[in-house]
Amino acid sequence: PPTAARIAYYMPKRHTFGKMYLEVYKDGELIKTLQAGKSGGLNIVEMPTALDRPKAAPTKNRMALGGTIFGPNLEAGKYEVKLIKGKETYTTGFELMHDPESPYTMEERELQYETVMELYAMTEQLAYIYQILDEIGGQARDISADDPVIKELLAKLDLKSTELRESFVALEGDFYVDSDERLRERIAEMYMQVSNFPGKPTDTQQGRT
Repeated sequence: PPTAARIAYYMPKRHTFGKMYLEVYKDGELIKTLQAGKSGGLNIVEMPTALDRPKAAPTKNRMALGGTIFGPNLEAGKYEVKLIKGKETYTTGFELMHDPESPYTMEERELQYETVMELYAMTEQLAYIYQILDEIGGQARDISADDPVIKELLAKLDLKSTELRESFVALEGDFYVDSDERLRERIAEMYMQVSNFPGKPTDTQQGRT
């Protein structure tokens, strides 16, 4: 079976004026926006059945880099598709299904998906915190002050933001060193482990999450 959802529609002639695109929804929530084929005749748009890779803080740990290069798979179930063509909207849908011969139960898969999405959210939250700290440090360095007290405070602020960032991620060494594991690396490792196994996460994995 294909790993991408195939959305097909027929156009009596080529669309030339106005916007035209596809929106995919799950339980009323917009999941993806896709470019639509505008040619006359049969158009087929393939939608990857995974979310975008998580936004992640930088790292020099190669294992952590590998843990965030892909997004989590979408849930099984029914999806609604809207084709927006100018002022007109057409609807259809498709269903994603698990392999019926798979040994994993729906309850196990649901727990796996919930755990993956929790780790996905952690990854993006840490990336946001890292970015804010980086911006604070940059602003502290950019501010020029003649008052020695203010200069000292700005220097301390820059140092503190750097220390906090370095406590989250491994930025020393090279891509072949895996020993320097910090919060960013631990989350990425867990994300990779849970994402790659469709069954129930282990008790240890759930405890670490």
